[in-house]
Amino acid sequence: QEDLAIKKLKFGELALEKELFRVIKALSGDEGAVSFESKIYAGYYLRHANFKAQIDQLSDTQLFRKDASFKVV
Repeated sequence: QEDLAIKKLKFGELALEKELFRVIKALSGDEGAVSFESKIYAGYYLRHANFKAQIDQLSDTQLFRKDASFKVV
């Protein structure tokens, strides 16, 4: 899994993509929040964990859903 995250964050040829993420309703269900799903790796989401941003495969847990939801301010 770490190799996958490294490949996605080292854009290289991926930098040619216009958009890397699809903005969707927050996985947490929170009003005014969004989640970011990878357009290249379906089912993988931007999340924060251990004070770092990373891309992980969807896990059906409350913690993951909250970590993968961002409040728009």
